[in-house]
Amino acid sequence: RYWRDWSSDVCSSDLDADSPGDISREAQRATVRKLAAADGHNGNLVEYDDWGISADVAKSAKRTAYTRLLADMEAGRVSAVYAFDADRLYRDPRDLIRLQDAATRHAVAITTTGGRLAIGEGDDPAAEGFAFITAVFGRMELQKAKKRVRAAFVARRARGDALGRPPYG
Repeated sequence: RYWRDWSSDVCSSDLDADSPGDISREAQRATVRKLAAADGHNGNLVEYDDWGISADVAKSAKRTAYTRLLADMEAGRVSAVYAFDADRLYRDPRDLIRLQDAATRHAVAITTTGGRLAIGEGDDPAAEGFAFITAVFGRMELQKAKKRVRAAFVARRARGDALGRPPYG
């Protein structure tokens, strides 16, 4: 999910509240609203919704709200992006480059709970390097998770476990 304050162009993202260990959807919304309020934004947020779609670059075409966010940045309609965490915005160097290019061309400030991201500012090579490192490790973690899921599926199939949804009724 991405949020945008139409009066001040605030955007954010959140995780799946149904997944154990994730921070709830409402807790993330509240946190992002606090980030925006701390910068003087009024909190009149409009949602860009990519709920349940992985940030895997292979699924980028399905992230239509994220694509609209980038398009709005490119059109100059976004001046600030607020996200719960950077991995909600990018998990791959290619996505980081797309975000960085849009932020640079249109002076879009990007802030997460970890602080302001220096992507697109060009004056802090260490921060830019760190952003790329996190993108690389984000991609690596995603690939490892996908590998674990495939291995678990194979093991469950080999054991003869029932797979899929239970029948209705």
